[in-house]
This record gives sequence, structure tokens and C-alpha cells, in this order.
Amino acid sequence: MEVSRLSREGATATLKRGVSIHSPLFSLKFLKNPLNKAYLAISVSKKEEKTAVGRNRIKRRLKAAFKKALEQGEITGNFMVIAKKASKISPFLALSEEVERAVEKLFKL
Repeated sequence: MEVSRLSREGATATLKRGVSIHSPLFSLKFLKNPLNKAYLAISVSKKEEKTAVGRNRIKRRLKAAFKKALEQGEITGNFMVIAKKASKISPFLALSEEVERAVEKLFKL
């Protein structure tokens, strides 16, 4: 399944009307859409990581973990991920497992 970038309008709508799932590493907002595609937006605040290099690294790791998890399942919709400080220091394997748990929770909704 292809994962595309979520637009600003889509991210705003997802934040307002989406279903929330919380984890120690990130918060996830999900909103179903009629398209047969997954859209992903990742937000890392300056409060969590001061440098742009650090924020981009967190975004790359989260994006890779979500792409891996969404390829396994057939869930489509808008995903808005808000990173937490713990996502910076956690190993990629732990991050991937936490993302898979969050996606499994969405299957149950």
C-alpha cells in the first residue's frame, strides 16, 4: 500500500475530528477517508527537539516505522502523528513495535 503526505487541511481535519491513540513514544490521530490510500503527517515540536536535524531524524524514523506497519495491514485513512521526546532515544525496533500496536488498535475500532 502506498503512503502519501497528508495536506495541511487534511491534518487540521484529522486533529479536530480524528480518533486518538496514545503511546509513550507518540500520539496518533486517525480519520477515515473515502479514498483507498493512506495519508501520513508527522509533527515534532521544538519543545521535543531543538535542532532541525534532530526533528527531521525523528520524522524519518517514524515515517519508516509507519510505512512498514501500514504495508502489512490494509487500513486506509489520514494519520497524524505527534512525536514525544521518548521517540528520539528509543531504538527503531521498539518504535516499530509501538507503531504496530497502535495500528492494531485501529483495526479493532
